[in-house]
Amino acid sequence: MSAAPLLTLRGVTRTFGAHAALQAVDLSLGAGEVHGLVGENGAGKSTLIKVLSGLYPPSAGELLWDGVPAHDPGPEGAQARGIRVVHQERQLVPGFSVLENLYLGSAYPRRGWGVDWSAMRRAARALQDEWGVHVPLDEPAQHLTPTQRTMTEVLRAVMVRSRLLILDEPTASLTHHDAELLFTLIRRLRSEGTAVLYVSHRLAEVLDLADHLTVLRGGRVAARFRRGEADAARLVEAMSGPATTRPDRRTDAPANHPTPGGQALLAVEHLATRDGRVRDVSFTLRAGEILGVYGLGGAGRTELLEALAGLRVRGRGTVRWDDGARPVLIPEDRRQQGLVGHLSVRENMTLATLADHTTWGVVRRAREQRAVAQGMGALTIRASGPEQPVEELSGGNQQKVLFARALAGRPRVWLCDEPTQAVDVMTRRAIHDLLREQARAGAGVVFVTSDLGELLDIADRVAVLRAGRTVADLTGEERREDAVLRACYGEGGADAGE
Repeated sequence: MSAAPLLTLRGVTRTFGAHAALQAVDLSLGAGEVHGLVGENGAGKSTLIKVLSGLYPPSAGELLWDGVPAHDPGPEGAQARGIRVVHQERQLVPGFSVLENLYLGSAYPRRGWGVDWSAMRRAARALQDEWGVHVPLDEPAQHLTPTQRTMTEVLRAVMVRSRLLILDEPTASLTHHDAELLFTLIRRLRSEGTAVLYVSHRLAEVLDLADHLTVLRGGRVAARFRRGEADAARLVEAMSGPATTRPDRRTDAPANHPTPGGQALLAVEHLATRDGRVRDVSFTLRAGEILGVYGLGGAGRTELLEALAGLRVRGRGTVRWDDGARPVLIPEDRRQQGLVGHLSVRENMTLATLADHTTWGVVRRAREQRAVAQGMGALTIRASGPEQPVEELSGGNQQKVLFARALAGRPRVWLCDEPTQAVDVMTRRAIHDLLREQARAGAGVVFVTSDLGELLDIADRVAVLRAGRTVADLTGEERREDAVLRACYGEGGADAGE
């Protein structure tokens, strides 16, 4: 009788309210196997990782470990089984040294009443020598390069003899040379019996490393392949579904399309940021246009908007605004970057336009209150009143407050980063209607979202970013899901920017 797989998922479902992030997922992974997991943004990859690591219990289905049901699905149970995760956002304590970070979650060796730092250092050096990875042990994590941070996390997982190592976009910030070093480590782990779940948007890497591949689409398993059964084109097709044109469900779409040669509100040429997150972006936004910007994790979408808004330092390139553009940024994180939680709805709505309601340095409350009442009515903001703290509102109503404040500034260019994230269906529809109305009135909208279906519904044109560069500008019949994904992954699945 053959040995049971190390890990088996049977019908695993994870729901959040009415939304199913994972639906009846079956997956098995054997010891000494590299299993590739791919899917577009929102396919369920991150949720699956959190289920395996114990952060989310399954809503339905079961997880088996060595053929036995896992009855302790929490983080402690996952660690006891030998499951370790190297997350896309590295999980190191910035102020701790590499040595201290290596021992996070592990018992410190003791000498008398204190910590045996000498023993820790000897063990860490032996580990580095064994695996051929050397990171300065006394260097604070906040001073490490992206490669050093990644290798520190891998070493931490190896130190505790992980049985399943989950790597989430491990090469996103690595050079080609450093990525090859990581691949050598992965192959050695496989040879020594460690299972590896390799999650990446870089299809060439997955195809080269993986013994088996699973494709997720919409929270479901869309396809499975053994090594050699698929190429990049088949993976993209499995991720996007049949290569058919997605119907544009907007009944008012023609009214949003700009006329050829329409007024350019924003012209970006070869923009790059000093930190390298944006490398070479060019596009023109015209009056009456909704320009969708799409890219996979690490493509530079948020960083692009931050550079345009002046929040990220530009390194080179040009950005030309039309006179009177009055750009406004709707940030991705409304709580941290958009709203002041303890302030009232009124105070948040007039924060950027208080001068309009002031005479000789004195705020005219009646004038301010009329403007707030008008904004709350126009966007149907549900609150007990304008003096309610904005942090007490629902997420959707908080987002409406953000849009009401933006509207008060009469912008002609909207920079929207995930503007419908975590809002209800009706609020999403209201935001879409508002932006379409703004475009019909002559404004331009740059619309960033990780929901490709939403982007194709609202955008007149789609600019695709890959590794911080614009790689496609899709209009008309080109504006299809399969075409966008092909551009994301590169011609023939090759990765750009390495």
